[in-house]
Amino acid sequence: MEDEKQLKGYEMAYLLSPQTPEGEVRTWLEKLSALVGSAEGSIREMPDPKRHILSYPVKHHKQAFFGWLIFTGPSTAPEKIREGMKHDQVLLRMLIIEEQRETKPRVAIQPQTPKPPSPPEEQSAPPGEIDKKIDEAVAATESIQS
Repeated sequence: MEDEKQLKGYEMAYLLSPQTPEGEVRTWLEKLSALVGSAEGSIREMPDPKRHILSYPVKHHKQAFFGWLIFTGPSTAPEKIREGMKHDQVLLRMLIIEEQRETKPRVAIQPQTPKPPSPPEEQSAPPGEIDKKIDEAVAATESIQS
């Protein structure tokens, strides 16, 4: 029972029907706020939803009002909100996830600069060998040309 009362952070994203008039969107937001309150939650952030073109149709709609909110509540709050919105005609889709808290501080990782490749080791040839190889290559090209 103690775990139920421990407050957790949640994020909720939702899509509302594009056929919903602006006034009804505000009414729906008030209904959502009341539902979060009745689930013993409190909203920390809830910007107004904005109309967006969707990447793929959702319930035969190519556009929708996309909105999100962040709230705090007991572990039972997400299920109570889902149940309260189950038969809502304006709501196309919603997702509630538990907020992930970072346990480690972020540390900027410095990119490692690759070391420049070391020049190939020079191989020294005995003094007449290079001249011999050049003469062989010249002779080979002369025989091809003739």
